[in-house]
Amino acid sequence: MKQLYINGKQASLWQKVLFALATIGFLILIIPLGLGILAVGAILTVVFYLYLYFKIRKINKMLGAQEAQMYQQQNSAQNANQKREGTIDGEYKEL
Repeated sequence: MKQLYINGKQASLWQKVLFALATIGFLILIIPLGLGILAVGAILTVVFYLYLYFKIRKINKMLGAQEAQMYQQQNSAQNANQKREGTIDGEYKEL
């Protein structure tokens, strides 16, 4: 085991005990701080995920509505063409 030296002299038993208690106290203070930072990070991650989830959901609804509207317009245009020409898209008439 490595010896503890203070000011170039070997530390006394009292100094070693004090150093051990100070180290344990430091760890007792730092570990909850680290866990707290980790918990805050986890909470922020969940909040950001929920924000993105609902934002993407809203965008998908808007795109779906636009797509349905475009599909409806395209179908109405095709129906109008069929009524005018009497042919289905992709068919041909022999003259």
